[in-house]
Amino acid sequence: MLVYGVMKAKTCLWVIGKAVCGLYTLPIGQQDLDRKIAAFRRTVLKAGDGGGKAAGPQDPAEKAPDNPRHELYGLLFPAPVRPALPAGSRLYIIPTGPLDSLPFEALETQTPGQPPHYLVESQSAKELTVGMYPYLSQGQGRAQALREIKLARLRGEKGDEYRDPFFWAPLVVFGDGR
Repeated sequence: MLVYGVMKAKTCLWVIGKAVCGLYTLPIGQQDLDRKIAAFRRTVLKAGDGGGKAAGPQDPAEKAPDNPRHELYGLLFPAPVRPALPAGSRLYIIPTGPLDSLPFEALETQTPGQPPHYLVESQSAKELTVGMYPYLSQGQGRAQALREIKLARLRGEKGDEYRDPFFWAPLVVFGDGR
């Protein structure tokens, strides 16, 4: 489990698991996180409804370290923490502050210049999260946007492939749902 505490000048990250328990101080505060998350969200919104294609530029030359899709992963999952997160394991993330609006599953985990790899490699989770952005851009809160996209899936408006709640029912909004 990862618990983030965002403060004015820094962020505390508590890592809690069977084999590890630790506190890490991340060198980024609320104002910088707000800016980086806004840039990340603009990248996702630019893609719109890309028909399931990855958001943002696909040219490896554009995957510079300042790429918000990869940079946020590096900041929020520092190298010493990554060994505590084995691939394929269940990961609980408890965000606060500006992290409430960050779709963690869409963070790119690969080294810049490599093909995209996301924190959650699940097409149904990705489509559900990306599907929330049109509702968010209309001014709806995160909880309402998630509700709307789930209802659209249930009604079959987004196709039948992920209509079954098995694929999306576990996804919930934590923190401030506005």
